[in-house]
Amino acid sequence: MLYSINRRKYFTLIEIAISITLILIIVLFMMSVFSQGYRYMHKTKMHAIACFLVQEKLEDFSSGSAHPELFTTPNPGVPCPPNCKVVPPDEIRSSVSGFSSFDREVEVTCPYLGFNNLAKVEVTVFWQGESGERSLKVDTLIANFQ
Repeated sequence: MLYSINRRKYFTLIEIAISITLILIIVLFMMSVFSQGYRYMHKTKMHAIACFLVQEKLEDFSSGSAHPELFTTPNPGVPCPPNCKVVPPDEIRSSVSGFSSFDREVEVTCPYLGFNNLAKVEVTVFWQGESGERSLKVDTLIANFQ
């Protein structure tokens, strides 16, 4: 009669350790992917809010509701000198209401000699990012030809 050896029906300690190690490597890789995705999502969110704040201020200026005095000169016959700063005092760098982590600054200049009804508006929004202060700056020309 032949003697048969039963095949083992269990895992060895080495096989269990290898499978746990592989599972941990996969889990750690997935965690790094999700954390990096979250960081990029947060950066994109902050940049989108900054774009919104710039757009909001530019719409105020282009509608004329923000500072209508920008297009009125004390001497209508005298041209505005080039690059003269006509920054309204309430538009210096300050925090934005409702958005505590953002600052906004507006600079308005007369870019060209003789064009009193043309203003260059520069809106800059600042916020704190992971690597320090970040900013978004948008320039546009706004005309008031009436």
